[in-house]
Parts: sequence; C-alpha cells; structure tokens
Amino acid sequence: MPHPQMEIDPTIAVHSPGDVWIGAAVGDLAKDYLLHWDGAQWRKMWVPPAFPACVCAPPVTTDDHGGVWVGSWAHWTGSVWVDTGATAPTLANLAFSQLTWVPGTSASYAVGSAYTGRSPSAYHAAVVVYGPIP
Repeated sequence: MPHPQMEIDPTIAVHSPGDVWIGAAVGDLAKDYLLHWDGAQWRKMWVPPAFPACVCAPPVTTDDHGGVWVGSWAHWTGSVWVDTGATAPTLANLAFSQLTWVPGTSASYAVGSAYTGRSPSAYHAAVVVYGPIP
C-alpha cells in the first residue's frame, strides 16, 4: 500500500477484504485525502473542497454499498460525492473519534469529545446523530 506522510493518525473503515478505506491527514485540509483498497489496488481520492468535511477530524465509515461516509458531512456513493448538508454542533474543539452508519437506515452516529473551556477537565463526551434516530 502507499505509505504517505501524515500529520495525524489515519482513520480506517473496513467493509470486506475488497473494500477498505483510510482517511489520511497531511496538515492541510485542502490536501487531506482518502485511500481506497478495492481488492486489487489502492486509489487516492479527495473530498470536494466545497464540502464542510475534513478527512483528518471526522472518521470514515463504509456505507455497505461500495461507498464511504467522511463524518456525517460528505458521502461518496461509489460514483458521486453528496454533501449531506449536516452541520456539527457549535462546540469549541469538537473532535470525533468514531463514526458508524446504522445498517438499514440513512442515519449515522459520531462520537467524540468537546472542550468547553470551563475547567481544566472540561472535556465532555459528544454524540452527534445525522439522519433519523432509529
């Protein structure tokens, strides 16, 4: 596989041996990208710059149909990028650590933490739901 230099630990999502996604952050939102393994080769792709997604912060998860979610903001269907129009809560330093698509629905859940700045231990759990709550 490619061994690109990254500034932040990569994110990974695996649907099958022939459907593996890695989110790579290189320290520049315009240059962050995804690597996709299709069972034969790795392919490099970018989230469109107009989308409010960032590969480095939101994790990636497969959609079980050959596509991938980058956070709840951007969805690669396998042929086109879709801007979901989702927005993150207005919390300072919101960082997602896990994302999952809810099988059989159009919903996804993201979990992580938010820093509120109210005390030295002001990190609080954050759960964001995009789509209908199952």
